[in-house]
Amino acid sequence: MSLAIYALYRQVERWSLGGRGGVFVGGAKGTGGSVGKSSGWAAWIATLAVVIVFVLPIMVVVVSALARTWVGTVLPEGWTWRWFAVLDASDWASLGVSIAVAGAVALLATVIGTGAALLLRRRRGGIAGLIDALIMIPGAVPSVVVGLAVLAAYHQKPLDLSGSPAIVILVQLFLALPFSYRMLLAIAETMPPALEEAAAGLGAGPWRRIRRVQIPLLLPGMRASAALAFALSLGELGATMMVCPPGFATAPMQILQYIQRGYYYQGSALAVLLLLAGFLGLAAVAALGVNRRSGWALARKGLRRDRRAVDRGAGDGADIGAVS
Repeated sequence: MSLAIYALYRQVERWSLGGRGGVFVGGAKGTGGSVGKSSGWAAWIATLAVVIVFVLPIMVVVVSALARTWVGTVLPEGWTWRWFAVLDASDWASLGVSIAVAGAVALLATVIGTGAALLLRRRRGGIAGLIDALIMIPGAVPSVVVGLAVLAAYHQKPLDLSGSPAIVILVQLFLALPFSYRMLLAIAETMPPALEEAAAGLGAGPWRRIRRVQIPLLLPGMRASAALAFALSLGELGATMMVCPPGFATAPMQILQYIQRGYYYQGSALAVLLLLAGFLGLAAVAALGVNRRSGWALARKGLRRDRRAVDRGAGDGADIGAVS
């Protein structure tokens, strides 16, 4: 599947290059020849594979949510909005809980992951390796084990979270943080030190370098981290069921209850709403902080501001010396 998706990506890349006047093959512009034909077939196979494995199951859920009845036939016997109408207040409340928890997890995972990535980039040694391993441990064990560990650790004083919704945010943060941190660390390690050295040479302190240089360069990774953490949190079930306090339910838990009771149409309707919430949330994260300038441009702009401030300070000093 990964090879098929990669073939699809290569074909889309060739199409985009071809739209600008040709395809570069071997360093020169050309038509692609047999390579283009094979890549085209690979792209069609990849598209079909992606549709069958990823898109088709989602479409089945959408069709089931809109079906009047669907038993033993290729397509439903009629269409209806009834299953959305029968969702009660607890279903809508669970959907709101899932969105709120996912938003909190996305924000916390991105902030903590950014801090950890900036702290540990280009650092080697025992302490850095230990911190890296501690952050990555939750991503290497089953989510149910993480839920049980969090419940055992925070179910009594002095830090009793067993009856609080905060424990749900905490357990989902443990699961999302390794992915956010690793993504941000990979970007942080590629940041050129020359920009930071230039900022330091202009008199910028550590916090100003972080704000003017490092954060702008990390912005694309921070948006991707927030989107990934949001998606992971929105669909998390195993660990959430382990720690969820009484009277507190997320949308995946409600969907599971519907399926266990045989109410597949209602469960599909709530799943479609959860799917829409996920798409809207990811679109909001993608739109948040969208800027026509890249992170490099933002960092250079900050350095130019510092340069102008230094020049103004030097000019003021020269004027004072002349007056004296």
